[in-house]
Amino acid sequence: MFNVQTGATIIALADVAGARPCWTEFLNLIPIFPNSFAVTTRHGEEHRFVAFGRQAWIDALEQRATSG
Repeated sequence: MFNVQTGATIIALADVAGARPCWTEFLNLIPIFPNSFAVTTRHGEEHRFVAFGRQAWIDALEQRATSG
């Protein structure tokens, strides 16, 4: 596996509206592997991240959203 994106994405926890599991896709079309998650902001933006242990990330974001 490789990541073709560079740089950093910074999203304030207060701006996170939700997170959900999604698939890594080839050419944004063909699902390849279920190792990604999408974060939706309160501004309606969606950011996708590839990560091992995606459910732990989703759970942590949801826990933070309900406690904060």
